[in-house]
Amino acid sequence: MTVHYITTTEAANEMLDVLKACSEAAKDLDRERARPLIWMECTCCGEDYIGRQWWNQDESYGLGDCCVDLCGASREERSDTYGVPGIHYLIEKGGEV
Repeated sequence: MTVHYITTTEAANEMLDVLKACSEAAKDLDRERARPLIWMECTCCGEDYIGRQWWNQDESYGLGDCCVDLCGASREERSDTYGVPGIHYLIEKGGEV
Protein backbone atom coordinates (compact mmCIF):
# COMPACT_ATOMS: atom_id res chain seq x y z
CA MET A 1 0.00 0.00 0.00
CA THR A 2 1.28 3.44 -0.92
CA VAL A 3 0.96 6.20 1.65
CA HIS A 4 0.80 9.79 0.47
CA TYR A 5 1.44 12.61 2.90
CA ILE A 6 -0.13 16.03 2.61
CA THR A 7 2.72 18.45 3.14
CA THR A 8 1.40 21.72 1.76
CA THR A 9 -1.68 23.85 2.18
CA GLU A 10 -2.30 23.55 -1.55
CA ALA A 11 -2.30 19.74 -1.35
CA ALA A 12 -4.61 19.87 1.68
CA ASN A 13 -7.06 22.12 -0.16
CA GLU A 14 -6.99 19.82 -3.20
CA MET A 15 -7.80 16.86 -0.94
CA LEU A 16 -10.66 18.79 0.67
CA ASP A 17 -12.05 19.52 -2.80
CA VAL A 18 -11.91 15.81 -3.65
CA LEU A 19 -13.66 14.88 -0.41
CA LYS A 20 -16.36 17.51 -1.00
CA ALA A 21 -16.96 16.13 -4.51
CA CYS A 22 -17.26 12.61 -3.04
CA SER A 23 -19.76 13.85 -0.48
CA GLU A 24 -21.87 15.53 -3.17
CA ALA A 25 -21.80 12.38 -5.29
CA ALA A 26 -22.99 10.33 -2.30
CA LYS A 27 -25.91 12.72 -1.80
CA ASP A 28 -26.86 12.25 -5.45
CA LEU A 29 -26.83 8.47 -4.99
CA ASP A 30 -29.02 8.81 -1.88
CA ARG A 31 -31.54 10.76 -3.97
CA GLU A 32 -31.47 8.03 -6.62
CA ARG A 33 -31.96 5.29 -3.98
CA ALA A 34 -35.02 7.19 -2.71
CA ARG A 35 -36.71 6.84 -6.11
CA PRO A 36 -39.28 4.03 -6.29
CA LEU A 37 -38.53 0.57 -7.60
CA ILE A 38 -40.64 -0.21 -10.65
CA TRP A 39 -41.11 -3.00 -13.15
CA MET A 40 -38.92 -2.23 -16.14
CA GLU A 41 -38.14 -3.81 -19.49
CA CYS A 42 -34.57 -4.69 -20.48
CA THR A 43 -33.45 -2.62 -23.47
CA CYS A 44 -31.39 -5.55 -24.73
CA CYS A 45 -33.72 -8.55 -24.59
CA GLY A 46 -37.13 -7.32 -23.41
CA GLU A 47 -37.19 -9.31 -20.16
CA ASP A 48 -38.96 -7.72 -17.19
CA TYR A 49 -36.97 -6.81 -14.10
CA ILE A 50 -37.23 -4.60 -11.02
CA GLY A 51 -35.12 -1.45 -11.09
CA ARG A 52 -35.10 2.34 -10.97
CA GLN A 53 -35.43 4.68 -13.91
CA TRP A 54 -32.19 6.21 -15.24
CA TRP A 55 -32.44 9.60 -16.92
CA ASN A 56 -30.63 8.39 -20.04
CA GLN A 57 -33.19 5.68 -20.91
CA ASP A 58 -36.76 5.78 -22.21
CA GLU A 59 -39.42 5.53 -19.51
CA SER A 60 -39.66 2.02 -18.00
CA TYR A 61 -36.63 0.78 -19.96
CA GLY A 62 -33.11 0.08 -18.72
CA LEU A 63 -30.39 -2.53 -18.53
CA GLY A 64 -31.87 -5.71 -17.12
CA ASP A 65 -29.97 -7.90 -14.71
CA CYS A 66 -30.20 -10.57 -17.42
CA CYS A 67 -27.95 -8.64 -19.84
CA VAL A 68 -25.35 -6.87 -17.66
CA ASP A 69 -22.60 -9.26 -18.72
CA LEU A 70 -23.84 -9.49 -22.31
CA CYS A 71 -23.86 -5.75 -23.08
CA GLY A 72 -20.05 -5.69 -23.35
CA ALA A 73 -19.67 -2.23 -21.82
CA SER A 74 -17.24 -1.32 -19.08
CA ARG A 75 -18.65 -0.42 -15.67
CA GLU A 76 -18.08 3.28 -16.41
CA GLU A 77 -19.84 3.04 -19.78
CA ARG A 78 -22.76 1.19 -18.16
CA SER A 79 -23.03 3.87 -15.45
CA ASP A 80 -23.18 6.63 -18.05
CA THR A 81 -25.79 4.82 -20.14
CA TYR A 82 -27.81 2.64 -17.76
CA GLY A 83 -27.23 3.97 -14.23
CA VAL A 84 -25.50 2.59 -11.17
CA PRO A 85 -25.43 -1.13 -10.34
CA GLY A 86 -27.30 -1.80 -7.10
CA ILE A 87 -29.38 1.36 -7.54
CA HIS A 88 -30.83 1.23 -11.06
CA TYR A 89 -30.23 -2.45 -11.89
CA LEU A 90 -28.82 -5.48 -10.09
CA ILE A 91 -31.03 -4.52 -7.12
CA GLU A 92 -30.61 -6.83 -4.14
CA LYS A 93 -33.54 -9.19 -3.77
CA GLY A 94 -36.22 -8.15 -1.33
CA GLY A 95 -36.98 -4.84 -3.05
CA GLU A 96 -40.67 -4.09 -3.06
CA VAL A 97 -42.62 -2.80 -6.05
